[in-house]
Amino acid sequence: MSGTKTILLTGYEPFDRFPYNPSGVIAEALDGKELADGYVIRGAVLPVDCVKMPGVLYGLFEKYQPQVVIGLGLAFSETGLRIERVGHNWSEITGLPDNGGHNRPGIPLLPDVPAAYFSTFPSKQIVADLLEAGIPAHTSDHAGGHLCNEMLFTALHAINAGAWQHPSGNPVIAGFIHLPATPQLAVQLIQTEKHIRNIASMSLDLMQQGVEQVLTSTIQAV
Repeated sequence: MSGTKTILLTGYEPFDRFPYNPSGVIAEALDGKELADGYVIRGAVLPVDCVKMPGVLYGLFEKYQPQVVIGLGLAFSETGLRIERVGHNWSEITGLPDNGGHNRPGIPLLPDVPAAYFSTFPSKQIVADLLEAGIPAHTSDHAGGHLCNEMLFTALHAINAGAWQHPSGNPVIAGFIHLPATPQLAVQLIQTEKHIRNIASMSLDLMQQGVEQVLTSTIQAV
């Protein structure tokens, strides 16, 4: 399925003891929505499994042939949308294993490739547009060592290595957004972790509005 104006928007399945993942909920909610200039969102939920995830992501790219690839993930304690500018060649999953039962002590995701790649969506403009819309946001230069960073690095490496190309010949744009907890998830964390007295949160509706703004800002830069 080739789409000359397709946006692939990915989120993640639930992880740990939490009943849902806002990133996956929003990706599914926006699936099929049409934005300006005829761009269509194709939303998908990725597994929280560091071994399986890259293959699923590659399969989605092959299926949709998107011009834009944006990943979503959950980051507890964030006060707004965190716009990731760098994907690092690093994976570190310690303590709680991922949903596939995997831990990693801190290793490169791929050998003999660059240590990092820059995201290619317009991060500075995205933050400015979000703030203008009344949605808290800021940039970040490190997406962590878990599945969120792995998704971003995998996408950016595929683009830079020439594995992902758009039928139009235009470069594929990629980036990643970390989302805060919802109030429900924040309450659950406070109730189960006695050392946590408060944690930032944002409504799912406002997060979804923010994600749509990110996508709009991105396609305006294509």
